[in-house]
Amino acid sequence: MEFAQVLGQVRGPLSVELWRLDEADRHRWEMLAARTGWAEVEWFDIPGAFAWRRYTPGLWEVTWQQTYDSGHLLDVRIVPPEHPVIWQRQLVDLLRELGRALEREVVLVDEGARVPLLRFEPDSDQVTVAPPPCPVVADRPAYPLCCPTMDRQFSHPDTLVGYNAKTDSYALSDGGTSRTDIGFCPWCGAALPPAR
Repeated sequence: MEFAQVLGQVRGPLSVELWRLDEADRHRWEMLAARTGWAEVEWFDIPGAFAWRRYTPGLWEVTWQQTYDSGHLLDVRIVPPEHPVIWQRQLVDLLRELGRALEREVVLVDEGARVPLLRFEPDSDQVTVAPPPCPVVADRPAYPLCCPTMDRQFSHPDTLVGYNAKTDSYALSDGGTSRTDIGFCPWCGAALPPAR
């Protein structure tokens, strides 16, 4: 089965993030949670936030939070058990149930590898293997790099080091908007060209 092959390679916790939800969506989620065995967590103390938990096996947690810029966020986080085969069907069922209840696409992501694994498509009412992410073409220096590890940073879409061709400078990145300029290779220690 395709799902077993994809889920058998999981490197870290799994997550689903659904943004721009409203109060009607929250009501739909609460009805689904009550029907499918999620217990509300009483101690969750962030204002305007709620949490649910389920052990099926593995630890499954859902949080509902109000965000200031985009409505509400439903965040599902799943820590796989030692033997993932046990919960694969439950995972597929969860994606299908969430997608049907909230009438939207639901994508399951491997947090360790930062890649989508499975996707529920409301138009087809099917859970399928998610397509691989499109590679992002990164700026690359025109000169030879100091070591093979640094060179690999410019051949994969998800890297730690970014390059700015306008200033001929390098920076460490967390994959988001945070960047820290660097003057030396993190792997071999060679000095990098000074920024223009």
